[in-house]
Amino acid sequence: MIPVREITIDSYHQALRSGNATVLQAVQYYLQRCRAIDSTLRALICINPHAEEIAKTMDEELQHLLVSQDAFPVLFGVPVIVKDTYATADMPTSVGCKSLAGFQTLHDAPVVSKIMAAGGLIFAKTNLHELSCQGVTLSSLGGQTLNPYDLTRTPGGSSGGTAAALAANLGMVGCGGDTMNSIRSPASACSIVGFRPTTGRISTIGIVPVSWTQDAIGPMGRTVADVGRLYAVMQDEGHIVSTGTGLTAKSPSKFSLKGLRIGVLENYFLSKPEELDETRQVREVISSALKKLEERGVTLVPFENQNWAIQKLSTEMDVQKFEFKQNLDDFFNSNRGNLSEIGFRPPDEESILEQILQKDEFDHTALPPATSMIHLATLAVTESGWTEEYQQRLQAIKQLKTSLASKFQELNLDTFAYPHQTQLVVKTGNSTQPNRNGLLASLTGHPSLCLPAGFTAPSDDAPDGIPIGLELLGKWGDDENLLEIGELFEGVLQGRKEPKISQEAM
Repeated sequence: MIPVREITIDSYHQALRSGNATVLQAVQYYLQRCRAIDSTLRALICINPHAEEIAKTMDEELQHLLVSQDAFPVLFGVPVIVKDTYATADMPTSVGCKSLAGFQTLHDAPVVSKIMAAGGLIFAKTNLHELSCQGVTLSSLGGQTLNPYDLTRTPGGSSGGTAAALAANLGMVGCGGDTMNSIRSPASACSIVGFRPTTGRISTIGIVPVSWTQDAIGPMGRTVADVGRLYAVMQDEGHIVSTGTGLTAKSPSKFSLKGLRIGVLENYFLSKPEELDETRQVREVISSALKKLEERGVTLVPFENQNWAIQKLSTEMDVQKFEFKQNLDDFFNSNRGNLSEIGFRPPDEESILEQILQKDEFDHTALPPATSMIHLATLAVTESGWTEEYQQRLQAIKQLKTSLASKFQELNLDTFAYPHQTQLVVKTGNSTQPNRNGLLASLTGHPSLCLPAGFTAPSDDAPDGIPIGLELLGKWGDDENLLEIGELFEGVLQGRKEPKISQEAM
């Protein structure tokens, strides 16, 4: 069998066609790696107990496909890992919360059904920051996920379990969710690719939510091509477009590096007087990455807009605290499953969030009651109507969307670029991750792609250094073009390195 570690979907399918691999061999390989590594990383909450049985059935189908010479389904035999917010009928959906352990929906989320219909095998569900409420991937059910490049640090979050697992080769591709930074933060911290699509391009039905205004779900992987292939499957039917990273044979990109115009958001770097050693290293890695692109013909357009400053967006526009309580109740009203069997009353009798608080089975470090759970419960929008502050924030978001769209046109840009984080992921023991730049995309709904850009200097804890991600913000609805540009940049930057924990496992 060919080596599965770091394998792409295309290479995997070629191996299946040539007889150099089977689906069962791939699944067993990942199972072995999970046994060898995940007791350390704590990236997974559960592994599909039927994975080997499903793989055997797929291998029978493989023989028919080889005889008939029919095209493979897009994700045929691909082990896919998903964040534990994705409803799965054959595995619990706990959102990392101990009080919801064992919660079972009756149906798969529509996007999970799409993945399986395209031949994907849902291999495992990953740890996350409890209830998707912060960015260090710490939960009462899954514990603290560790960064595979530095076991003293977090993997970012909230989709950090997916990122850590993919970085360490515990699955082929994966899925995350993103309300503020939650796909791109762990992608940046774990040297993988994370894609937040244009809001509405992938249905969030069947996904445990945070904010109907800001939520999106999307693909994660080790290469842009794999992310693009998974994205092509996850999209709603009305939006599916065949692209260079899409469904069948790869077509030539309509872009070339020469002539691309990238707006560099300079106030998304920490100002030099405030720099510490690690923020200086972030600046140097991202500046070096942009310089490489410039040397290949990309035009860099420096730009600064203090109205887009992350602190301003967070304090004046972020609306998740107003929507979370009702969003959670809406989900559990639609997906009651075995809710009563695990000791919960229906949400129309008492809010799910309030019941979680009463049960007191959550990690108080992950969700400090004074600043998170109770705060969100008391500030949530009530049935009596929207608050004035909430309406003001929605109006500000509308103005922000107009401002961003106009700057794309005025500056004639293909994307904006900036570091996803101006400081490195924090050490374990911290409950929050500051200085992330993902909120501009989350509020405006524009597509955003995070790529591996490079690493900090090596240290005793991080022998290869800490990964640093470059975020690309695209035009509204320009998802496929952004992926094509990202693939071109990936070829220049070659910023991914496999972590040593992955290389030493087998």
